[in-house]
Amino acid sequence: MIVEFKKYDEYGNIVEGDNFHCIVFYIKKKEIPHENAILFEAVKVENIPGIVARYLIDEIESGYGKPEEVKDVEELKKYGVPDDIIDTIKETLKKYGINWLFKVREAE
Repeated sequence: MIVEFKKYDEYGNIVEGDNFHCIVFYIKKKEIPHENAILFEAVKVENIPGIVARYLIDEIESGYGKPEEVKDVEELKKYGVPDDIIDTIKETLKKYGINWLFKVREAE
């Protein structure tokens, strides 16, 4: 799987640097969007849950379906996101100070 992220301002424009409203992660198997690709959005406002949505393709249109809230990045597992991608997302969120969407994983 591939994971890439983009930072956006409150108007939906892509931004560079640390002055952003949210980070959106695109989790997919190939470069172009495909059915069941995952979008995960984390807002830079403390204690706001993240949202996750699947990419859907039908006969008329395609795009991300109805989003669902997630309170912990670990919940992405139920959408088929592997641990290494979840760890990458956690590292990125931590780098930008969004640390309320994950708990430190206990050593097993």
